[in-house]
Amino acid sequence: MPTVPAGDLTLLRSDGHKSKVYTSFLPPVILWEARINDGSIVQGETSIDFDTGTGTPSSYAMVEAIQEIWVGSSAEANDIGRLRIKSISSGDGGVTGTVIVAGHSLPLQDENYLTFHHNYPLKPRYSWVDPATEIWYMDDDVVYTDQHTKPPPIVIAGPHRAGFLVSGSFSINVDASASYAIASGASISSYGMAVGSVSGTPTYNFNTGTGLGDITFTVPGYYWAKYTVTDSNGKSQVSYRCYFVHESDRSSAWHPFVDTESITLTGDWDQGGWLAAIEAKDGYSLDEIPFHALCVIWRESWYGSTKKAITYLPDSATTIFAGYVRGEVEEQDFGEGGVGAVDLIASTVEGRLRRMYSFSASIAANQTVNHWKYGPNWMTVGIIAAYLMRWRSTIFEVADVIGLTDNTWLEAGFEPDDNNLYDMVNNYTLNEGIRRKLVCDQGGRMHFTYDLQLVTQLATRGVIFDFKKDPTAADYGGALLIPRAPEPEAPFATANGIYWDGTTWDEDNRPEATGDWCVIAPGGKPLHEGPNPIDFPAQIIPSLAYLKILAGRKLAKANNEVEEVRIAFSGDYLGVLEIVYDTDFYTMSLQASDMPRQIPWNAKPLFLRNIIARFSGETGPFVCNASFEPESPGIDGIETQCPSFPLLGGEIPPIPIPDAAPGALITGSSVHLKLATENDWTELTSENVEDLIEDPFWKLKTGSFSPSDAIVIRCGLGYIKRSTDGGLTFSDVTPTTNPPNDAGDAAAPTVGNVTFNELDASFTSQHEFVAMVTWQNASSEWRTWLYHTDDNFATDGAWKSILGGSANDLTSWNTPTTDVDGGPYGNGTWDYSYAGYSIRDSIRSLAKMSDTKYVAMYFVDRWDGSYYDLGGYCRVIDILPNGTLSIGPEYGPFSYDGGAFSNEMQDARIHFWDEDYFIIISSELDYEFWPFAGCEAYTSGYSLIARAGSVNNQVITFGANYMVLQTEPLQSPCNDFLAGAISFTKLPGTDHGIILTSSYGAIGNDDGWAFVVKKSAISYSLTFGSIETWQRGTGGGGIGIDDFDVVAYDGDTATIFFNSGYDDTPWGQWNLYAIHVTVNRTLMNLSFDARQMMLIFSDIRRLHAAVLTSTRIVV
Repeated sequence: MPTVPAGDLTLLRSDGHKSKVYTSFLPPVILWEARINDGSIVQGETSIDFDTGTGTPSSYAMVEAIQEIWVGSSAEANDIGRLRIKSISSGDGGVTGTVIVAGHSLPLQDENYLTFHHNYPLKPRYSWVDPATEIWYMDDDVVYTDQHTKPPPIVIAGPHRAGFLVSGSFSINVDASASYAIASGASISSYGMAVGSVSGTPTYNFNTGTGLGDITFTVPGYYWAKYTVTDSNGKSQVSYRCYFVHESDRSSAWHPFVDTESITLTGDWDQGGWLAAIEAKDGYSLDEIPFHALCVIWRESWYGSTKKAITYLPDSATTIFAGYVRGEVEEQDFGEGGVGAVDLIASTVEGRLRRMYSFSASIAANQTVNHWKYGPNWMTVGIIAAYLMRWRSTIFEVADVIGLTDNTWLEAGFEPDDNNLYDMVNNYTLNEGIRRKLVCDQGGRMHFTYDLQLVTQLATRGVIFDFKKDPTAADYGGALLIPRAPEPEAPFATANGIYWDGTTWDEDNRPEATGDWCVIAPGGKPLHEGPNPIDFPAQIIPSLAYLKILAGRKLAKANNEVEEVRIAFSGDYLGVLEIVYDTDFYTMSLQASDMPRQIPWNAKPLFLRNIIARFSGETGPFVCNASFEPESPGIDGIETQCPSFPLLGGEIPPIPIPDAAPGALITGSSVHLKLATENDWTELTSENVEDLIEDPFWKLKTGSFSPSDAIVIRCGLGYIKRSTDGGLTFSDVTPTTNPPNDAGDAAAPTVGNVTFNELDASFTSQHEFVAMVTWQNASSEWRTWLYHTDDNFATDGAWKSILGGSANDLTSWNTPTTDVDGGPYGNGTWDYSYAGYSIRDSIRSLAKMSDTKYVAMYFVDRWDGSYYDLGGYCRVIDILPNGTLSIGPEYGPFSYDGGAFSNEMQDARIHFWDEDYFIIISSELDYEFWPFAGCEAYTSGYSLIARAGSVNNQVITFGANYMVLQTEPLQSPCNDFLAGAISFTKLPGTDHGIILTSSYGAIGNDDGWAFVVKKSAISYSLTFGSIETWQRGTGGGGIGIDDFDVVAYDGDTATIFFNSGYDDTPWGQWNLYAIHVTVNRTLMNLSFDARQMMLIFSDIRRLHAAVLTSTRIVV
């Protein structure tokens, strides 16, 4: 709407407003009558033969498509139903012939009466698929040819109108020049107009090159103008407008309807149009005003002594409502002097569209457009809306639809849900498109209008006019109501959007987005209040910057503390209060002294959402009360990661909604990050990493759900480092104090030369972390410590020796003389001071039984002059309330051969299963050297041992059985044997888990081995399933598996992550892979997906995987 002219504002702000209001209803206007002539006609027949046609030849000539036939059991009745004409043919001027109608289910019978009406009502169109041929038909019988690549144009011809003959004539200017082409590159090439009526023949002038003209009527009646617009592709569209021509003499049969008690007009932006409630003084029969009759309310207006139509409609049209009768309330007083009356309810066209159910039918851009489900690469949201409405209704034949091509951002496709047609289109265009919806103005014209609250550059828009409170020129009088609700409704808003350039396709000929973004507003941290986060998915946007502004405005709209401003206008402002605002808005200025709370406004933008205008009697003003939504611009959002990359074509999936913490893949060997929307990994640091974890309380600590605010901690040789930005940068939180030299080593350990091997975080205390630390002295003897912090590494924590010679280390405790399986320990009591014995690899694994209880697994090595024997042990470690540690007795060694020198433990893992159950898995090699070349000289083999146990205080009880998986000794030519690496995961909610290992072959050609294990509460025993293998990675010439981990999603599915060598040596490049696993717990086996997904091409050798949520994994 344009700015209100100054002269009109002066009139509006003057006194003496009055109007005379008239209502014009289109009664049944009969063109032709006939009867069905088909003794075998069936229900739903669309080709209807007729005979006994009667009427005037000129009237039969006006029968055409889009008009309506009434079908009845008697003349001029419609008790059987109403049908839309598609075509009609006759060889004898309409006496006999065939009429083709739109699809229906009416029970037609021979001799039914057919009444052809001069009316073009809004009707639905339906599509269907022939089950035999699978051919898709629109509007019953239309097959696809080029309707999507060369759609017809849109006719813009103005509203339905009405007026009086003055001095014998009534003239209007007509303008179809705003009609527009839909097809890419097309333009309007010609315009046409014809006027038909049974009342008379008007004179008109019309320029077929410009679309401009005029019509002069001299005979009262009902006239239909047929406008035709043709584009440069030769495609045409017709559209019809009704013009009511009345006589001003109230005694004339052609005087408009004025016998009303009141008329109430309600315009509502959310509802999308206008309602008219007409309280008539007398009842009117269905013959005079049938259901769905076209209704035009119009007026003559005076402002003081000046008669003028102040309106936004073209040609100063006096129309203030154009729509269809939708319902009624009948009243009859049967008392003395009984009076009958009827209250009629009418709505603009959106109300009729809401009554038309439409089935879902997707459309997606494709390079070959040869089907209704495909569209060209120049589709926009507005063009798709045009496709939906054109083939589901006759809206373009009966009303203006303005602005569908104003926005040129490309859309790759759309799959609607079944819905009524109006909501189907608007749910898409407003909520998942470009923030625009279809809204009707007072003239019944439909506009593709913005929600200006979500327009990113509102300052570029125009101001309709600024509301004033000056007593000498007041726009509003009485109470000004400003309800205020300062408490926010939403703590944050997420939004995602895509951009497609129209030229990028994937290998399956589907459109591929050239930009997709997710943002969160107001930033990384939510507002402090608000119970309901909001999401704004699937937006079509030109840039990330646009989406950031949009998310901020969406959040501000939800939290607008002034939800509305209610204004009672001091005069008849109906002509300038329009719920359709394509580009412009109203403003209001308030001084602090104007309102009790003294909150000033300086030209505050206001968006009209609702207006109620009431008119009583025959002469007087419309009393207008309106509700406006004030602007709330908001704070721009920030970018966050989307959970997955959207497909844009074919069978279109829902665009992903960013969840609370979309997550990413992050590795902990040398830190690499891979966002869900990126194809490549980004190296954050090349520094060697022993362990990397997330702070389990990072969302609470940061008040953010954005992965860019995630807290991760990594450790390695001489350092602990902490990141508060998702691993992009790290700060050094390494302790400044050195570990205690409890072993009395001549060269004492320092923070700079110890290795922080493993990190663990408390899941109940937000600030506690434990690190496992090891160091090897000059004599190759190993020392181990636990480092504990209870303040998020803010200050130096506490050290505790585990092995190394002090009163609190392991060397002071008694060692067992038998192993856990009851066999002899070998050489008897273990003497840690014996020359040649050493601690090796130290704490190998920790099982967290609770936040204060751990079971530690470690190795002890000895040398007998010829061979090493590496044995595994475990102890319970309790963290006491004062932060000190209590360490239980030692259990071990875990060695299949009972501690004999022939075996060396290669790896061990201890895993928490539930609150009183853990599992230890270890692997052993019966010879110390790794046999590469010359394998035939060695006889070595690996064994895998699994056992379960429980913890009661610091006492460990082991199960009655354990499993030994042993391979054949190596023989020439270097057969496969079990490798040392081990991984385990429990299956949530079950008594089952998965154990992984791998086999070494010649030059490291490895395969993965996996089996299912089941625990029993009886004697802590284990049951083992059959061994299954997965093939090593083959991408890029993969030749070996170096490390792996497994995570379970539920009781039946898991994913294995593993790395595989890239070249033909064990020291070459390595790729990171993932493979899906399905578990059959009944048969105790598992199967592997045939597909392997390569996640990264990089030198990553050490893996650790953990499930963050059901949809996110850290590797």
